[in-house]
Amino acid sequence: EKYAKEFIFEFSDWAKKNPLGLSKDNDSFAWRPLEVSERVNIFPAIFYLTVNAQSFTPTFLFEFLNSFSFQADYIPKNYSELGNHLLFEPQRIVGAGSQLPELKNAPVWRKSGIAVLNKEIGKQVFNDGMQWEMSPSYHIASIDIFLKAYRAAQVSGQEKEFPADYITKIEKMVLATVNFSFPDYTAPMFGDSWPGEKNGMMKSYADWSKNFPDNQTITYFATDGKKGEAPNHLSKGLPNAGFYTFRNGWKNDATVMTLKAGPPGEFHAQPDNGTFEL
Repeated sequence: EKYAKEFIFEFSDWAKKNPLGLSKDNDSFAWRPLEVSERVNIFPAIFYLTVNAQSFTPTFLFEFLNSFSFQADYIPKNYSELGNHLLFEPQRIVGAGSQLPELKNAPVWRKSGIAVLNKEIGKQVFNDGMQWEMSPSYHIASIDIFLKAYRAAQVSGQEKEFPADYITKIEKMVLATVNFSFPDYTAPMFGDSWPGEKNGMMKSYADWSKNFPDNQTITYFATDGKKGEAPNHLSKGLPNAGFYTFRNGWKNDATVMTLKAGPPGEFHAQPDNGTFEL
């Protein structure tokens, strides 16, 4: 109850102090589309955790739903122009329309988000499966964005609004991750990247395998080689992104080198052609 009471206080206080149009400076932070989408993303979970609290009155219910709807309506009218922001925002608006489907504009939110993601997966993902920022970290984040939207649509029975090749492209992105990664599950630090860690990546592969249960390669990396099968190739090029990986095996004692030699990337890419990790 005390957490619900605090959430209600903070929600109402924020809404009162940060109306859209308060000032240009405030709008640039409080109403930047990415931040609005983050609020829309987390509010349904908090709603379901607090709605049965005594302090969650009918008056606050209307305040919450009106504010949530206003913010969700705001996003499709103000999508970011480019980049991974234009993935996060539609993914979260699909989630909003799926988690609170009773709201009048929920079908509009889903349709809008799905349309943008359909377009962007074709634009931002190369034929070799790499995301166009050519940063391993942002590539992996993009897999999760595309998959979260698809799963949210499944919840509301709208997954058929995604074309068949949408999920196929996500699978190709997962396999690209396999090909540029090292045996300890880390990835080369090209572009704006950070070191991964094995347990986290194994959890990612296990999560991804839920949508691709028949892919033995994904199963192999989800289980640290206990199930599934290692890829039937060693060295591999991702020629659109210019990631070239040379390896003599898939086990921990393998020697692996990944070289970067590709075109200019977007946003979180860096001018790091010719660099490699061994």
